[in-house]
Amino acid sequence: MAQTIDVTGLSREAIRTVESLVGMLRECQRQSAAGSLSIFDLFGKAEVQRTGADIAEQLRVERESWGES
Repeated sequence: MAQTIDVTGLSREAIRTVESLVGMLRECQRQSAAGSLSIFDLFGKAEVQRTGADIAEQLRVERESWGES
């Protein structure tokens, strides 16, 4: 089943990014049909699960170290 994505107003770079992601998802889907791969195999898996608060705290500390607030 064909699907379309409305890219009206997106820059060429954003369109290329979307096309790349769609290509990776399609490839993952093809591989999954052949084996037991998942989308996580494209991007890796986190060793430790973190909450949104943990990630926000990490970002806050990093921004402070760069002199941003």
